[in-house]
Amino acid sequence: MGMRFRKSFKIAPGVKLNLSKRGIGVSAGVKGARVSLNSKGRVTKSVGIPGTGISYVSSSKLGASKKKATVKKTSAKASTAFAAENPSADTTPTPPVSDNSSPTPGGKMNPKSILRWVIYIAVICIATQISKKLCYPSMFLVGLFHLFQARNTLTDEQKKKKSTIRTCCFLVFTVLGCLVTIPTPNVETIKLTADEDTMDINEEQLISFTYTPNDADASNLSLELSDGTLAKTEQTEDGIVLHTQAKEGTFTLIAKKGSVESNELTFQVIDKEKAEQERIAAEKKAEEERIAAEKKAEEERLAAEKAKQERIAAQQQSQAQSQNSATVYVTRTGKKYHYNSSCNGGSYSPTTLDKAIKMGLTPCKKCVG
Repeated sequence: MGMRFRKSFKIAPGVKLNLSKRGIGVSAGVKGARVSLNSKGRVTKSVGIPGTGISYVSSSKLGASKKKATVKKTSAKASTAFAAENPSADTTPTPPVSDNSSPTPGGKMNPKSILRWVIYIAVICIATQISKKLCYPSMFLVGLFHLFQARNTLTDEQKKKKSTIRTCCFLVFTVLGCLVTIPTPNVETIKLTADEDTMDINEEQLISFTYTPNDADASNLSLELSDGTLAKTEQTEDGIVLHTQAKEGTFTLIAKKGSVESNELTFQVIDKEKAEQERIAAEKKAEEERIAAEKKAEEERLAAEKAKQERIAAQQQSQAQSQNSATVYVTRTGKKYHYNSSCNGGSYSPTTLDKAIKMGLTPCKKCVG
């Protein structure tokens, strides 16, 4: 089995440089339609329906020799007719004037033309490797150079016209590519905004962000989480979608574009169902403690009230006992008891208040009141 070698390099969106042991080629197109050109001048066009296996492929050579053979055949017939009419004339055919881009016998391209195309491709590849933004400008310059080169070297007016049309179409394509790939300004500031900083487990929230300048390219932001086990992020056209995982904790989110960093957002992930159950249990416990405290306070109030009443009753009883045992003065025949032994100048004998009351005596209005 012979050794094979083939390697493809992407030099621009939809454009590839192909290297093999047979030569160098370039291909361009999209999925389902592609045009290829190799160093031998063979052009391959393929059109297909992706996913169906149906496709159409056609292959031809630049400047095919069929037309040249037809021209030679026509020229030979004309020479034969002219020789028949003018026997004395010189009918030796004049060799055609060659140009740098006409195919050599057998339908192959002129070596100089192949070398020129290789140089074209090399220039585009080098420019693309330096910067992707130089791809379309380099293609435009190459196409412009090829246009002047073809107009100066081609002698066949029909070939010159076709080459000019093809090159002009290529130049229009490169100009459109340059317009599409106009460099956009860099992002200067990024600001993240979230509606809630507390999220439930397995919850989704859209984080909005703004940036300056407004015409900058803010796609493909670098989203950094302090703890990747708590949440996942995904950038969409509407903003940044934040998905929390089935784990509680706290994490931060930062968006970056190059060296520019956004503000830092802090999120807390909790199990809201579990937290709600804990809240209800805590409220129930607090209510039970409140009722118990109120009951205890009421019992203490009643006990204090009872103790107060008992103290007042004891005081009253003590006062009553003290009053009953107080010394008063009475006479043998008198109907009054006195606190003063010399009241009205009578002859009194001491006794207790309790006894005086039991004897039916009443207090003296003068000394007792």
